[in-house]
Amino acid sequence: MSRNLVPSRSHSVPSPLSNLTVEQSPRVAYIAAGTRGPVRRLVTKTKPEILFVDDEEAIRATLPLVLESFGFRVTSAATTRDAIHLIANQQFDILIADLNIDRQGDGFTIVSAMRSTHPDAITFILTGYPAFETALEAIRQEVDDYFVKPVDASQIAQAIEDKLHKKRPPPRTEPRRLADLVGQHRDRLVKAWLAEVSTDLSLQAIKVPESQRKDYAPELLDQAVAVAKGSEINPDTRGAAAQHGEARAKQGYNIRMLLREARALHKVLGLFVQEHLSEIAVNYLVSDMTRIYETIDLLAEESAQSFLQQASAVTKGKRSA
Repeated sequence: MSRNLVPSRSHSVPSPLSNLTVEQSPRVAYIAAGTRGPVRRLVTKTKPEILFVDDEEAIRATLPLVLESFGFRVTSAATTRDAIHLIANQQFDILIADLNIDRQGDGFTIVSAMRSTHPDAITFILTGYPAFETALEAIRQEVDDYFVKPVDASQIAQAIEDKLHKKRPPPRTEPRRLADLVGQHRDRLVKAWLAEVSTDLSLQAIKVPESQRKDYAPELLDQAVAVAKGSEINPDTRGAAAQHGEARAKQGYNIRMLLREARALHKVLGLFVQEHLSEIAVNYLVSDMTRIYETIDLLAEESAQSFLQQASAVTKGKRSA
């Protein structure tokens, strides 16, 4: 069906632009002419400040105009990084963020940043994927509301107006560093990692006791937390990583299995971050994640090197026998 995009300034534009809907095409989100009735224009002495975040240029060029016609002042951002920078340097009353920006679920990262920096701000998620409705409902306490495209622009304005008249409850917890949360939940993370590894049939084909499967994983997480907080990798931990690689070679692992174990730990940590996003201090999030992941990868390299040396020694021994 053909739809008319918001006309240029040279044409007659109704004010407010209330008969508009936000829709999702296969490639681009856009504002198209709709049929819904108008919402009364907000009348306030100070215009509420909205941060609107969407990677689609077309919707950034149109939806802010609609919202401004209702009496809001709108600042737009195209990337997660730009949005977090704006949150850190400007005051906002409302956030409207697309669910997927640079990566899937980036909208939640921006919501977390807004809640951490401006706890009284109202937050909305905008998505073009109805399949996410169930997941969004599950985290409803983390956002004020969400909209599934196509959504009438007047519906967004009305929802903002309604929320502005309801005082948002204070944050439940003080934001904490990711490194502190990982340290606090270390044993739980190790159990989650063991559960993830148990789904890999090739790894489960190697029959070893759980204590040996777990090996130095707790020490690895402790070291990753210490590095995130500014420490260097402990020589003893490097030695433990080397012993881990040697042990895996003796247990019958191959190098791909060794790397899959490290990848499973990455996955578990990623899920942990998603689960605790509202508790994490956003100003440390990127640096803590980077250092934790880098430490895991560096120690995985130590294990792999030791593994290959042990495997080579075993091969030479068999040839000489």
